[in-house]
Amino acid sequence: MTSTDSAARRQRAPVRPLALEPISDLKEGDQILGADKNDGTIDLWGHCKPWCYWPREVAANQDSGVSVAEHGAYCDHVVTFVDGREVEGYETFMRVSLVSAYLHGVYDLAAWQTVDTDPLIRFSIQDSENPDGDPAAELFISTGEARKLARALELAADRLDNLR
Repeated sequence: MTSTDSAARRQRAPVRPLALEPISDLKEGDQILGADKNDGTIDLWGHCKPWCYWPREVAANQDSGVSVAEHGAYCDHVVTFVDGREVEGYETFMRVSLVSAYLHGVYDLAAWQTVDTDPLIRFSIQDSENPDGDPAAELFISTGEARKLARALELAADRLDNLR
């Protein structure tokens, strides 16, 4: 692989569009949520995934209608933490979480149609000295890729332990 190929592979995926405006207290009949209004926008009412930490830990079981600014860009649930070391020997850890885009507000229709709303598994490499800071790296994978990785990790661990 050339450096150009590597750079092309490492380009960031498009960022989920932010709401153009928040949906305030909507009353039944005010708007048809989720429908194209023929003005190039779409209204979305946010709903948390059943596994999202937000309703249980932050918002007293409010699982819908929260602004993206308040809720965050993703429904998120931490599954586990894995300790490790960087090449230089520094301690680090990986946070493994379930994530799915949280959408609430008025979105540009063309941009919304490009959003990947499938839940993913996120691996965040964190610095042990700054565990709440921005991750050094993140990787988002599908459930299928996660199963493939789990099989590969089990095989690798078995080989290192001389079990296979």
